[in-house]
Amino acid sequence: MREQDPRRLETLHKNYVVDALPLKPYPMEEVIQAEMENLTTTVAEFRGKRPRILSTKAFLLSWFARGSLPSS
Repeated sequence: MREQDPRRLETLHKNYVVDALPLKPYPMEEVIQAEMENLTTTVAEFRGKRPRILSTKAFLLSWFARGSLPSS
């Protein structure tokens, strides 16, 4: 694309970069849920859990402190 008009370039940048792309690449909750269900045979702690638990501060701190997934 060889656009030369500065206003058009600004509009294109805003539409395709600023507005369209999220600030962080957050994964889709449905995909995380499917992977958690696939992993329940090897990680029993995932059984019955929802993806949101993975983003709670308490979960992450206990996971890192113990070096494993917390059981609850």
